[in-house]
Amino acid sequence: KDGRLNAVIVTELSRISRDVKDFCNFWEFLKSYKASFISLKEQFDTSTPIGEMMVIQAISFAQFERKTIVQRIKEGARARAERGLSTGGAALLGLDRHPTKKNYLVVNEAEATLVRTIFQKFLELGTLAKLRDYLNASGSRTKSYETRDGKQRGGVPWRRDGLYDLLTNIRLAGKVEVNKASEGLPDEEVTPYERYKLVPASWPAI
Repeated sequence: KDGRLNAVIVTELSRISRDVKDFCNFWEFLKSYKASFISLKEQFDTSTPIGEMMVIQAISFAQFERKTIVQRIKEGARARAERGLSTGGAALLGLDRHPTKKNYLVVNEAEATLVRTIFQKFLELGTLAKLRDYLNASGSRTKSYETRDGKQRGGVPWRRDGLYDLLTNIRLAGKVEVNKASEGLPDEEVTPYERYKLVPASWPAI
């Protein structure tokens, strides 16, 4: 807007945007301030109608590719959930990744004992704040684990939000959520394929 740039250069169109509407808005913005747009890979002459059409076509293909990849990822996650497998998420007290089977979880018996204690104490104490204070005073800590890149995480004092997440995590009940994004939506607003449901997990309930 200050007129300090006269061109924006990218290696290829898909690096700047994979959405037709988003790119068109960006492009109009550049033109309104008399700045050129150059893609090193495509090298379309955007000063001509045919060049402008080719740019839009290239972005359309990039958008299609992006949406196809997203859809494929969603379908894969849904298929795993239907089979009672893990679809990812943060490490959970009481459950560990299977050492050899991808997307399978196994019960960590030592941690499962603490999980049952936490549930029982919540029923006795009645509030998350009291439960947090009890656990921290007794020396209990959150799940300690190593990330895939070798970093240590967890093993810290409990917080209310962490306890809430634990107590409401359906995986501890031996269930897996399918179509989590549709939870709470009326059946008439989603197709049967997209409806939220619970299925038995491949691991036992704690």
